[in-house]
Amino acid sequence: MVVRKRSFLNPLRRLLQVFLGWIALNSFIPVFWTKKMYSGALNQYCAPVLNCYGCPSSVMACPIGAIQHILLITRPVNFPPAATLWDKLSTYLQALVTTLTSWPMALTAVVGLSVGRMFCGWVCPFGFLQDLLYKVKTPKVIMHPSLSYGRYIVLIILVLVIPFFLQLPWFCKLCPQGTLQAGLPWILWNPGHPLTGDPMFTTVYWFFWVKVAMLVIFAGLFIFIKRPFCRAICPLGAILGIFNRVSVFRMGVAPKALRSCIHCRTCKSICPVDISLYDDPNSPDCIRCLLCTTCPSIKISWLGGGRRLATLPKAYEREEVS
Repeated sequence: MVVRKRSFLNPLRRLLQVFLGWIALNSFIPVFWTKKMYSGALNQYCAPVLNCYGCPSSVMACPIGAIQHILLITRPVNFPPAATLWDKLSTYLQALVTTLTSWPMALTAVVGLSVGRMFCGWVCPFGFLQDLLYKVKTPKVIMHPSLSYGRYIVLIILVLVIPFFLQLPWFCKLCPQGTLQAGLPWILWNPGHPLTGDPMFTTVYWFFWVKVAMLVIFAGLFIFIKRPFCRAICPLGAILGIFNRVSVFRMGVAPKALRSCIHCRTCKSICPVDISLYDDPNSPDCIRCLLCTTCPSIKISWLGGGRRLATLPKAYEREEVS
């Protein structure tokens, strides 16, 4: 069994996830007496994490919500009856180019080029919830790596295609983070309308309960699987992960470790997204939490490199360390 060295990284990461991810991004306290959401200068900008702008106290927009909004406003309300399929596709391609060159995408790209998916590991409030629930003592399940391609399917279909053609931000409607941060707080609070004083929600429709059921299902998965939403569903993680291999901040195995690593899999057992550092230091799945640096058998370098270890023969591999 490999002994891990003590590190301040994980406590620091938890503090940032709580104070930046949950508190700072949801710090508009006046909503509780004005009953109106924040409309200041910050709501024009996106935080590079999955934080629902529909939350009563949210102060910044969600990049995925902003992307869907741009697609919606660049689409004609209704296509002319004589519009052909090519007319619709060409209009969609124009809207897609507008979206991909918009400031939310530019900001997301700047973050990705700088630190890759580091905000997923150090700030994202939904990632913190997944880490927290995984600590529940139960038998654990290993997610098949191929399921990580699911987040690209979600990005293309639910974020970049369906909102344009159906005129509805379907990812936002289904997002369990939105249900947790916005749907449940609004329904439970159900404040009086600021003008009339009448309750804002007189009826809770069936679709809300579908969203609650989805949240409960995901919460159950979080107990048994390491960050399944981040790895298989999150479209923002899909975008930021693309930049992991080219970002300024990159993971890399130090030259001495290339000779000393014994493939004990300690880095994988520690990793919140269940990847092996020696297989691919800059995997699109890596959230740059740096917890793998607590393995005393290996040193990590960043700001370049990204070298992977040569695979050792099977006989030299040890079982995964818990």
